Amino acid sequence: MRTLCPSYCFFHTAPLNVSNEKERIVIKQISEKIRLRREELAISRSLLASETGLDEKQIRRIENYESTLPIVTLLKICFVLKLDIDFLKKYLEDDSILL
Repeated sequence: MRTLCPSYCFFHTAPLNVSNEKERIVIKQISEKIRLRREELAISRSLLASETGLDEKQIRRIENYESTLPIVTLLKICFVLKLDIDFLKKYLEDDSILL
């Protein structure tokens, strides 16, 4: 049974439950971007968790694309990591990913 995330989630399901390959690729790319930027800034998962109000386990699950991610949480992570959210535009412009 596929569990759907509420409409405020950016990631709709955990990757293991994603049937759409394009959706799986998007989740992986965004997760990797978060992890790489955190490592580039030499910020620990613990510090990122503290700054975003999440726990360290949740940050790990996000980075390993094992967790759903509310859009508000994505924005908080982008703010803390100084990630320009323009990188999300390419996903919004591709209707086949979202439908």
